[in-house]
Amino acid sequence: APEWHEFLWAYNLVSSRTFGSEQQPCLAPFADMFNHSPLAADVTAYELSSTEGLRIFCKKDIPSGEEINITYGTHSNDELLMNYGFALELNEEASGYCPDEAQMCIPVSMENRLRLALLQKSGHLVRDGFIRICVTHARNFRELLAVLRVVEASDSDVQLILRSQIKEANAVRGISIGNEQ
Repeated sequence: APEWHEFLWAYNLVSSRTFGSEQQPCLAPFADMFNHSPLAADVTAYELSSTEGLRIFCKKDIPSGEEINITYGTHSNDELLMNYGFALELNEEASGYCPDEAQMCIPVSMENRLRLALLQKSGHLVRDGFIRICVTHARNFRELLAVLRVVEASDSDVQLILRSQIKEANAVRGISIGNEQ
């Protein structure tokens, strides 16, 4: 009987190189050498049939010398790292969808009208006492920090923002030392 570490090695070897589905997995020599790109779905595809086997093809012309990638599917960076041993700096599909996206729901006090006006001028809707912002490491992170600064601002910090001629929450880069803590 294999030892546990041998079983894990074999399982990872097979699961990281299998094409098809769980119902019809396929190990194809050399096909596992294609690198993954979330944008590759528009360029390449593969088909698996019980009679023809695995067929990988390009949907459009590829310039000579350019790398041909395939997509391993829509996976977050933690899934890519765990299952394939790598993560992507920008893990975003051609549609703009990012599986690493996190939706933040930030509670907002409805009492300070000036704070609410700053948030609303930036296009942030306050619904049921919350602002929702979708954030990835590449999109909306500065916006999230700016909104948090305004949401957590004391009344005197809100006055500082208004005196500085800042017209919307997304433009806030820092208010006071107390606000940054």
